Parts: sequence; structure tokens; C-alpha cells
Amino acid sequence: MGLAYDPRELPDQFTIVQPPIYNRRDGCLYQFNIFRSDTGKWTRSSQSVNLGSYWLAVKAVYAKGVIYWCCLEYLLWYDTKRDLAGSVVLPAKEKWIHVGVYSGEITFCNAWVGGIEVWRLTGGSGWDRLHATSWDGMLDAFNLCHSQSEMFFNRHMIIPVGFDGQFVYIVVWPKNRYITSRLFRWETETGRTKDKGPINLRDTWFRTKVFKYANSMARVPQILNGTF
Repeated sequence: MGLAYDPRELPDQFTIVQPPIYNRRDGCLYQFNIFRSDTGKWTRSSQSVNLGSYWLAVKAVYAKGVIYWCCLEYLLWYDTKRDLAGSVVLPAKEKWIHVGVYSGEITFCNAWVGGIEVWRLTGGSGWDRLHATSWDGMLDAFNLCHSQSEMFFNRHMIIPVGFDGQFVYIVVWPKNRYITSRLFRWETETGRTKDKGPINLRDTWFRTKVFKYANSMARVPQILNGTF
């Protein structure tokens, strides 16, 4: 489910949206169940979106009246103010991505063999690349020499987990699961990378809700303070 709430506009009202999926012969159809706090009732929107294949809608984020869900290579969206819905193709199709909100804008971070990229959704359907760097600029923080960048990527799961406008936060988890994962912070303006320490969570990080929560009112460092 996705929560639409902005205390600056309507501090006493919120909207919850659930996007159930229905299998059809022509693909999977997403519909939208809506709960509005001012009425206290659930309704079904007339809007629907067909993405062709089945993609689980995960990690809802909210900005400017619209809730977005990650569906692998798409962003599924529902406009809570206008009762409209649709989808946007993500700028990259990588395994490890992060969709978040910064300054009321939807942002997208992806890690690939060439490095880290940060994108911003513009006009509801286009993407602008804001920042990019190769792994070569980060290897000193990872205690590796520059000839090891591709080997480093292949031997670790490198997952962007947040972007706050200044820093991209990255979890580096060796594929040897007995080694503790660590949190790094890449500063987009200076290019500096800092090791923020091990992530001391009882469960594996990807099952822990702290890394799956994104909100325009909560900065990443405040969310992650208890992890290292």
C-alpha cells in the first residue's frame, strides 16, 4: 500500500492506495483501491494499468499528490488528486536500484558495473541524469586498487539505499554472507566516499523495513542512525 500525506497541505487528511493485480489473457492489470480519511471509506478507482507481465508493486513513494510503486523496469503511479493512473519506464534496468523522493521530486539511483547514477523524474515521464561516477573514484574507500573495480562489482552486492540531495548512501554486501555488510556515503559534489561503518542489524538488510521506507519528510541519515 502507498500513503499520500502532506502535513503542509492537509495536516488532518491522508489517502491510502492499494494496487491489487489481476491476471488476464492480455497481461496483468493493476487496479487501485482507495481509502480517504475524510470519508472513512474504501472505494475502487475506475483507472487501471496493464504492464503486460507480472511485476510485484513494491516500495511506494509519494510526491505532489502522486504515489509511485517500483515494478522492476517500470514505475506504476496513481494520482490521488485527479484519479489518474499510468506507468513510466525507468531509465535503467539494473538489479539493484533505489527509488526515493528529494525536494518533492522522484529520484532514481542505480548501481551497475560501470558505477553509480542518480536520475530525477521530470514532466511526469522523462528522466534527467543528475550525477554519475565510476567505481574507480570509490575504490580507495573500499580499500581496493583501481585495477580491481570490475572484480569488486562482481564479488559484492552494491545497493543504493538513499539519496538526500547531497549524498548517495550505498550498502556493500560481500557475496560471502558471513562477512558483515557496510554502509558507504558518496558525496555527489566532491566525489568523496566515506565508510560509515558496519550495518549491525539482526536480520539481513534487505528484509529490514528501515531500508524500504522513503518519505519526503524524512532524511536518510535520520532513518539510518540506529544501524551503525
